[in-house]
Amino acid sequence: MTVRELCALLRTPARSKAVKAMASASGGTVCGVAGSSAAVMLGMLPAEAGRPVLVVGDSLDDAGYLYHDLCRVAEGGEAAVAMFPSGYKRDIKYGQADEAARILRTEALNRIADTSGPLRYVVSYPEALAERVASVEELYKVSDFLSLHIPATEQTKGSIGYDLLMSMPKGATLVNTARKEVIDEEGLARALAEREDLKYVTDIAAAMQAELDERFGKRVFATPKKMGAETAEANVNAGLAAARQIAEFFATGCTRFQVNK
Repeated sequence: MTVRELCALLRTPARSKAVKAMASASGGTVCGVAGSSAAVMLGMLPAEAGRPVLVVGDSLDDAGYLYHDLCRVAEGGEAAVAMFPSGYKRDIKYGQADEAARILRTEALNRIADTSGPLRYVVSYPEALAERVASVEELYKVSDFLSLHIPATEQTKGSIGYDLLMSMPKGATLVNTARKEVIDEEGLARALAEREDLKYVTDIAAAMQAELDERFGKRVFATPKKMGAETAEANVNAGLAAARQIAEFFATGCTRFQVNK
């Protein structure tokens, strides 16, 4: 039997039929799979699953196998599967533009945008979903949205200012969820004044936040308080951690997390 026939059986309520069919097939084998059993499992997803599923292989080769197999397993065949190659902005291979990757990526983006189309799976790999950069300066030059997650140290304090912000693409947004000290606020204000397309979003208000709000309006946004530990997920995790620590204390006498003597 073919793998498409197997998946058709697996999608039915009576999945035991698939097992019996496998056992009675010639040699008990399924033909047409290049080596990824994950494709068979993904092929079982019902067509009513909604938005396309992003399938990330461990490498380009692994993604290639997944793409090949999904085209043969999925309902709709090749029309239901798209391959997303190369980085979002980087389509360089061997020092030259990789035109094939550029065309394939553009086609994949168009198919993803077409919500009425038959696309059900988008296959990719880590290197294609993240930009590799050689320096901080290059990172700012290629980022439409850049989120900061760095500590305030002697090396980082005031390190993000006019020059880096001015190098960002048109319409870029800087998101600061780190510390206000890493921002050169005078440089930030100067860049926002010279570039009306730039935006700054933070969950820790600047020392000159009132001035920034007055001068730049909706292009600058700061939450009333630091939000890092105020999400529902963070509160649940904190509660679970506290419960485990108390349970461990009564069970073993562990005082590792004791805060007072």
